[in-house]
Amino acid sequence: MKKILIVLVLASLALQSQAQIRRSTNGASKENAIKINFSSLLFSHFALQYERVIGAKTTACLEVRYRPNLTLGAFNNAANNDNTQDVNFGDFRYSSLAITPEFRYYTKEAMRGFYIAGYLRYRNTPYEFAFRFDDNNNVPQNYTVPGKLNAFTAGAMIGTNIFLSDNFNLDLFIIGGHVGSNSFSFRADSPEPLTEAEQQDLRDNLSSGQNDVSLFNTELNYTVDANGVSAKANYIALGFRGIGVNLVYKF
Repeated sequence: MKKILIVLVLASLALQSQAQIRRSTNGASKENAIKINFSSLLFSHFALQYERVIGAKTTACLEVRYRPNLTLGAFNNAANNDNTQDVNFGDFRYSSLAITPEFRYYTKEAMRGFYIAGYLRYRNTPYEFAFRFDDNNNVPQNYTVPGKLNAFTAGAMIGTNIFLSDNFNLDLFIIGGHVGSNSFSFRADSPEPLTEAEQQDLRDNLSSGQNDVSLFNTELNYTVDANGVSAKANYIALGFRGIGVNLVYKF
């Protein structure tokens, strides 16, 4: 990781020095930019960002990032081969939508050179997974459980915006991170009414799971009734942002 960061910084410095020679003499000011994040495509995310100059050294940005409904990929085979799992992670599917407003301060001038960014992020992640439960007659019951994860975070990042031509820049996210509040919830409906004994079995299982998640300062709240089970939890989480390569079109 350190080597990657050093290479990015050195490369950006070299490109910036060359950019001083190539900068356009055209006096027209380009105060808007649209960006495509190519590095996010490696993780099946599609990310677009809009940036607007609001001062000599400051800009405002808005990024929208979307991931379509996909499975956990390579983890599927290992998960599906484990027949002891109550939760089948091999069938875990999720999508993600993140919206990130951002404020940037550039050390030289807006949309050129190194910058420090502060940002907020909202992320919504609906998901579903398969859950297996043995009833009192030891008959396996399989359910598809829908749920969602919401996250509100705040963070900071450093990067550099490298001049390429009058209309194109290269925006590199170098490194950053965020912290905030996450919450998740799910509802599993039983195809048949649960007996009191089955409900108690579910409560016992969830109580055991509550002890596990408490290690992460997470409180699991759940409700079990004859129709199924509902659960939700809130927790503080850390996130990473960086090593991003964006092609910038200025207008």
